[in-house]
Amino acid sequence: MDPAATHWEPGGVYELCGSEAHHVRVMRFEPGESIQVVDGAGRAAVVTLERVDTEAVSVKVEQILHTSSGVRVGLIQALSKNDRDLQAVETCVEIGADAFIPWQADRSIVRWRGDRAAKAHQKWVDTAVRATKQSRRAEQPVVGSMVTTKQLVNAVSEASKRGVLVAVCHEDASDHLATVLAAHAARVQTEPATPSEAEANSEAPEKTQEKAADVAPEWDVDVMLAVGPEGGISPDEVGSLTQAGAVLVSLGPHILRASTAGAVGTVLTRHVLAEK
Repeated sequence: MDPAATHWEPGGVYELCGSEAHHVRVMRFEPGESIQVVDGAGRAAVVTLERVDTEAVSVKVEQILHTSSGVRVGLIQALSKNDRDLQAVETCVEIGADAFIPWQADRSIVRWRGDRAAKAHQKWVDTAVRATKQSRRAEQPVVGSMVTTKQLVNAVSEASKRGVLVAVCHEDASDHLATVLAAHAARVQTEPATPSEAEANSEAPEKTQEKAADVAPEWDVDVMLAVGPEGGISPDEVGSLTQAGAVLVSLGPHILRASTAGAVGTVLTRHVLAEK
């Protein structure tokens, strides 16, 4: 990933930034080979390596590609031991998740405190970056700040008012995620815009952009899935989240690990909503 790719144009010759140039050298790419470079904001460039040495790595842009993730899916992942939360981030990035929120749930054994919090958060970011490269995604997923349950409940309340479906994966849920997604898609298509929504749509572009800027990047999604820790989501948390507007959903008859539930939910969400 190279931020400079934002300004690249076909036919131009550009140098890769330090970390990406180092990656090319480590992978032992040679001049004449074709690779893909992305800017992390949805723009990818197919390039040919012009120069690869210890001083510089330069490329010639052959083609610019613009990509869109379509349905935007986020994952609220409870902190989990044995790096199961990191496994969830890695897999879900490759599948197509667009945002992640670390959640220190009531039953999370892992706790982020002091210096550990910053280092742990950076591990999530680094994991997301590596998975983005591995899967050749052009858009870099967002990793939000760690939230407590109280902070999460407040965020869910605000997101629900904006129309974001917040689905909490829970073994006791009576409705399957696919059913809830289908109903949500049908409701969104048939519901008329409220007066306030109609007003917002008619506002000047700059005002609309100002409102969009008020939304935290990690909440700029269509569906947000929430996955609890190894011990599950506590009854108090279930009550608070559902009162705030979240919906309990089932992922099937079997109990999934914290590292796999988000991946199953992400696949289902992208599949169901892509057909609506």
